[in-house]
Amino acid sequence: MNIYKAVITAISFFVFFFIQQSNAQDKTTAIINSLNDIIIPIHTVKPDSNIDDLGFLKQTLENRDIVALGEGTHGTKEFFLCKVRMTQFLVSNLGFKAIAFESDFSTVQKLDDFINNKVKNLDRGYSGFPLNQQTREMLSWLQNYNATKEIQNRVHLYGMEARGFNTICATILGSFSNLSAKNKAVLEKIRDVRYNALDRDDIKVLKDIIPQLYQSDESINSLNRHYVTLLEQTVDHYLDREYGNRDKYMADNVAWMQETTDAKKVIIWAHNGHISRYPIYSVRSLGTYLYQKYNSKYFAIATDFNEGAVHISVPKKSDKVDWINKSFPAVTSKNNYEYYFYQCKYPNFIIDISSLKNHDVLKPFFSEDRFMRSVDAIGELSKTKISILENYDLVVYFNSTNPG
Repeated sequence: MNIYKAVITAISFFVFFFIQQSNAQDKTTAIINSLNDIIIPIHTVKPDSNIDDLGFLKQTLENRDIVALGEGTHGTKEFFLCKVRMTQFLVSNLGFKAIAFESDFSTVQKLDDFINNKVKNLDRGYSGFPLNQQTREMLSWLQNYNATKEIQNRVHLYGMEARGFNTICATILGSFSNLSAKNKAVLEKIRDVRYNALDRDDIKVLKDIIPQLYQSDESINSLNRHYVTLLEQTVDHYLDREYGNRDKYMADNVAWMQETTDAKKVIIWAHNGHISRYPIYSVRSLGTYLYQKYNSKYFAIATDFNEGAVHISVPKKSDKVDWINKSFPAVTSKNNYEYYFYQCKYPNFIIDISSLKNHDVLKPFFSEDRFMRSVDAIGELSKTKISILENYDLVVYFNSTNPG
């Protein structure tokens, strides 16, 4: 009798297991078939190619004031190429005139001088700005574009933050001619010291002079006043060491661009983790703040990949870093979105997530928390699950990528 029960139990278990496996396979097939019905193939990412293939985005993006172009890594060639083409499309077709980078404000001003023909050549180092072959080609394209436009219709570049004290102190010293001897000495001292060599007493002295900088006659100029704001943000970040403040400050600086310059439409270049509409890594993101402020006027485009090498930085004991290529193998887990993406009929494609709000199969699929490939600057793969539907409006997917 016991043997009989054991046999029945074993059979029941295998039948249940088979049914579960069959249901799971049916669900996977349904998801892949549904994706194949709506994905838009990417035939090229060459920046010098015709951008008419992006024309389907014109209606979707024409009423957006902030379009964020995300990247799943900071070192993937295909992501840069994609963002260059998207930028060209937004500038040429939808009148975007401001591009904001996850980079240092003062150093990006030098890039703005280049695209507006105030300087002829590019330097090597721009804090946080990925000056590689792809972005160099974009800068040259923007330079040629601006050369054909009246001053009020030219594109301008901005950094969304001050990275450390050196450049922002140097900028204020070069922009304010009526600084007191004491304030000038404080700024010069901070300017000439490495970030890691500063201590809290140095920064507290710097903080004490900020009200005086705001009260300067020269700070009436909106740009000069913004320099002081960037300095104040950097001081607060140093003293508080709250990572979440960084994204809040970047959002505030984007709002400043949108509200005080001629450019009412802004393109953002930043990591996927920064442009998400909801907090992914326990703190509110740049995209969280912008979505709260601009609502449907904010549009987030993420990039994703299945496998490939990524160009990453490896910190050293000094302020310098080494650069290496790190490889990531193909996804094998159903807990990843990419597990379903790589089985689609096109290797590279676009998914308009904003159009799936009523889709019977894909709405629940993109609502579920799954892993989405996200690699930080030092090559660490994210271990946080997200809902794509909640966080992004569009996803650009590449099955296999190269370091960039």
